[in-house]
Amino acid sequence: MVRALWVLAGVLGICASSAAFADGPGRPSDALPAADAPVVAPADVPVASPPLPTPTPTPPARADLPPRPPCAPASGVCACWEPCACPPCRRIGVEFEGHVSWVSPLEGPVSEDSGRADQATWDALEREPELGFRAALNIPLPWCCAWLTPAGTYWGCLRESGSQLGTLAVRATPDAPLVVSPLQDISTATDSTLWDLDLGVWRDARCRGCARLGWGLGLKYVSLDEQAGFSFVANNSLALIEGDVENDLFAVQASAHAGVRRGSFDLSGQIGVFGGWLHETARIDRSTFGGVPGASASADGFAWGAEATLQVRCYLGRSVYLSTGVEGMVLVDFARGERVLDFTQVGSGTIPARLDEGTVFAVRAFLGIGFDL
Repeated sequence: MVRALWVLAGVLGICASSAAFADGPGRPSDALPAADAPVVAPADVPVASPPLPTPTPTPPARADLPPRPPCAPASGVCACWEPCACPPCRRIGVEFEGHVSWVSPLEGPVSEDSGRADQATWDALEREPELGFRAALNIPLPWCCAWLTPAGTYWGCLRESGSQLGTLAVRATPDAPLVVSPLQDISTATDSTLWDLDLGVWRDARCRGCARLGWGLGLKYVSLDEQAGFSFVANNSLALIEGDVENDLFAVQASAHAGVRRGSFDLSGQIGVFGGWLHETARIDRSTFGGVPGASASADGFAWGAEATLQVRCYLGRSVYLSTGVEGMVLVDFARGERVLDFTQVGSGTIPARLDEGTVFAVRAFLGIGFDL
């Protein structure tokens, strides 16, 4: 009986403890809020703000870009000139050209003019073209579209020789009658050496789209050296005579140029005139015919000339281009070698030199390459 009472008391105590835990303040249902109840953060706990997104940099507007410097090269292979008409590159440029050239030959009688159809003449010689070259350096100047260009052209040394059956005519004194030789085999030879130097400033003054116009001013030096001579056999001995004429022209020049560009090709033309002081000298180099070499001759005066160039350039990029074209030059009042031998004083035992002026024509066809350094 007593044990049954103890068991009953234990069961009642466990039941009382379970009821107290269910109804007390520490039950789990009181600690957890309802599912739809808002969560309120304590006032003294700071809440961290979410990080702001990093802005993506945007390129500046075209109006905000710095202005393009004057004469800046345009983009692309077809770098047409800017409003200031500048070439596509403002760097120092070097040009090399090789050409085939021709200079007008000597004409007229070899000795004094007898008017006979059988007299020996320089015209019987056929002048062949000669090889030459040109080199130029283009240096940009501080002014927009202005360039300094030193250049040199070696037109070539054109030689010809041959033989002909003809007569010679001489005078004992300037007023004496002509003495004409019999027909004989006469060997003749001539050569002309032509070269020039230029130092000029040129500038593009006006342009529209890919076309341009401009002008140039500078200095020019032209050298023309001609030799003429002939020989024949007389009395079983060789008779020969040779003369030489030198021309040195120091001139100022003015030019105008125009060009247009399409794609990688540039077509341009230039025309110029020059004039200045010409120094001429003539001398007899050696003589065994009609007398010994006589006095030399010299003169100073004014001479002028003109030249024109037409060329096409093909740009292989911004730094390299190929060029081809033709150039012509005319020299007025230059001494020629065709009349350097004076046969009007053979009675004195001397052959003096003389000056006889004429016009010289020269032309060259060239192929070149250019680099921008």
